[in-house]
Amino acid sequence: MCLCQNDFTCADQLRQCGQSFIAADHYAVDCIRPKCCELQRISDEFAERLSHRQQTLDLSLRLHQHLDKVMIIFNLFVRVQVGLKEQGSSVGMDSPFLGTFLNFQL
Repeated sequence: MCLCQNDFTCADQLRQCGQSFIAADHYAVDCIRPKCCELQRISDEFAERLSHRQQTLDLSLRLHQHLDKVMIIFNLFVRVQVGLKEQGSSVGMDSPFLGTFLNFQL
């Protein structure tokens, strides 16, 4: 939200200025009041959408980090399998080596 903070500050200053005109019973109060309400509504909606976008990006980041861990484990397992096949043996499902990878905490 740092990049948008200036926009929120400007919108808040404009709304406060409008509120002060309304409180002072300015001659254009009938025009100012709906604009202040609209500015507040748009600002609130923008903040809500920005928050939702940040949550989505955070979730995406966690997912990608999790996938990176899985790919590291998978690549390591494949390399070990290839190495063992070259030596003439294989890793079965009951192998302690496979069990170590399956129990790895992600």
